[in-house]
Amino acid sequence: MSSFKRDRSGLSKLLIVIVVVIIVVVAVAAVLLLNAANNNKVKITVECTGGSWSGAYGDSSSLNTWTGGTGTKSVIIDRPANTPEWTVVANAIMIGGSESVTVTISAMDGRVLDHATASGFFAMAQAQAKL
Repeated sequence: MSSFKRDRSGLSKLLIVIVVVIIVVVAVAAVLLLNAANNNKVKITVECTGGSWSGAYGDSSSLNTWTGGTGTKSVIIDRPANTPEWTVVANAIMIGGSESVTVTISAMDGRVLDHATASGFFAMAQAQAKL
């Protein structure tokens, strides 16, 4: 009877180890998938104090223009399919006012990939990120 309890105790320990290994594998897979998803989109933000601005943003597949006034304006862009290396560029030029304009490119998890600030009339801020 005591050898049966010993075998059963060994099986319980083995089962616990297997469950822990499965949990770790699932957690690692989830982190890898989340990181891959975060590299497929970026957020571009322009923040302007005291004026208006005009600018452009894009990558090798498209270029878009946009304008704004005092405050913050953001856009999210998607990585083009079959793009192993992705470079995103954004800029903004002060066209009215003399305060500052800031361009920020961020990963979807909030990490700032690049940012630039410029001040004064016709000052330009440009940011670039390579993923």
